[in-house]
Amino acid sequence: MADQRIIDIVTNAPYDYAIIGQGLAGTLLAWRLHQRGRRVIMIDRDEAFTASKVAAGLINPITGQRTCLSWRLQEFLPAAIAFYRRVERELNTPLLHSMPLVRLLPNAKALQKWNTAVSDPEIRSYLSDPQPSPLVNPELVRISEGGGGFEIATAHILDVPRFLEASRKVFKVHTAEIDIANAVTADTHCVRVRTGDKSIIADRLIFCQGADGRSGNRFFDWVPFACAKGELLTIECPAMKTETRILNGTAWIAPIPGSEPGTFRAGSTYIHDDWSKTPTTAGRAAIEGKLQQLLNVKFTVTSHTAAIRPIIAYSRALIGMHPTHTRVGFFNGLGSKGSLNGPFIAEKLAAHLEENAPLEHELDVLKNS
Repeated sequence: MADQRIIDIVTNAPYDYAIIGQGLAGTLLAWRLHQRGRRVIMIDRDEAFTASKVAAGLINPITGQRTCLSWRLQEFLPAAIAFYRRVERELNTPLLHSMPLVRLLPNAKALQKWNTAVSDPEIRSYLSDPQPSPLVNPELVRISEGGGGFEIATAHILDVPRFLEASRKVFKVHTAEIDIANAVTADTHCVRVRTGDKSIIADRLIFCQGADGRSGNRFFDWVPFACAKGELLTIECPAMKTETRILNGTAWIAPIPGSEPGTFRAGSTYIHDDWSKTPTTAGRAAIEGKLQQLLNVKFTVTSHTAAIRPIIAYSRALIGMHPTHTRVGFFNGLGSKGSLNGPFIAEKLAAHLEENAPLEHELDVLKNS
């Protein structure tokens, strides 16, 4: 049982790894190292609203304006499913929820692109066969004139907040605000992190700070972040209580695992020039406007949250070790597709740390900064 492997952080005994940041990236890496039998301590501020804690956790095989397969899907998706199912068994907690996803296309041009894309047998393999007819109930959901859509047989929602919370009980995360400039020291023997009157000693330290990594980290202040603010709504829509699919059109709505039928998370905005974590009237209005274009029925907003997506300039996660402080590492930039690509990338970093496996060029922080 997972509770028999709880990591004791009461003493100052050295750890194999200290991880700063218990968001999605840090938690994924902790599990990968924990599954190798390593002693891991996590240090986190435990803020109420972070990108991971408010994330929708959507895993969508076919994405983008070009309606193509998500980047490296054939590698990322099997790794993600296998990882989450294993953690579910260890925690005895459901985390990954599978369901169809309906993509609604906005106009004839988008439909034409889709008709070309669907000739690819790999893309067709992810579609429901036969497609639902009608695709959606027109009394509830609008299909744009000249547009159309399709149903993906199996998309997924990772219950990210539950994953993080359940993992805290395994790793017993140490809650602290770290002054990286003054409280972190690294030498040839170990890394030390001072938190109040305690000194945490580890063989290696990995920074998994999410959007907080864009400033104030003297070890990786050269990484080119391009973070984006995202705002999300939780809505109640009684007329949609029998809809158990994810709908993606002018906006997206996704059932919330464990919530009452007709309760959805909806979003989202994508803003580069506002890095505050405060929800805005403009953000709410933008999402509500898109929902009104998507839905033919009334809905009620029950909550409104905002967070900063940890995006690196190349729009992909980067991993690796510092060029001179070789006991200090980096894992960041998962962005909006972190639930899909995170487990694979975390495994790559764990293999690099533990087995000295080479890093892929496109994931190596030293070669992409």
